[in-house]
Amino acid sequence: MITQYIPDVFAAVVAKVSQTMEARATNPFKVFFDFGHYSEVTKNLTLKDSSVTQKDKKYPLVWLVMDFDEAIGESPADYARLTSVQFIIAVPTTIDYTMTERRDKNFLPFLYPIYAEFIKQLAVAPEFGMPGELLLKHKKTDRPYWGGSDQLGNGTANLFNDFIDAIQIRDLKLNVKQKTC
Repeated sequence: MITQYIPDVFAAVVAKVSQTMEARATNPFKVFFDFGHYSEVTKNLTLKDSSVTQKDKKYPLVWLVMDFDEAIGESPADYARLTSVQFIIAVPTTIDYTMTERRDKNFLPFLYPIYAEFIKQLAVAPEFGMPGELLLKHKKTDRPYWGGSDQLGNGTANLFNDFIDAIQIRDLKLNVKQKTC
């Protein structure tokens, strides 16, 4: 068995999402990837803020939330089964936007296209192999102005060091195929 580092597998998928978003005829943009705990991603974003070359390479962000379990040995063809992977797709926002403005400025032009392309790329990625209906099983939650001061995640506190509108993907189920040399 060859061990795979799962964040690297997802980084390759997000790179394909970014290529698709950059090739769009209207509103092309890059998509960035990061992974780790909340505090680590916040630290990474803060470091980018202080860098002249990285300042504009923060958002849109697809973030793999750590930790997640890798069930090993369930199938000889699979490296691992992932049953509760979580991602956050985020763009910067402002506290003053109405929900209509969030929809028109962030959800429809950025978050929804990234989400749709991300799910599509997962479905066709050779690194994953499951029956189609299982591959896409997950929970999706739109998170307008995702803060952290109340039970619903809304309020004036920031989830990161920036104010974000986001889509949260939870309980994503995937098989990661054995890596071949």
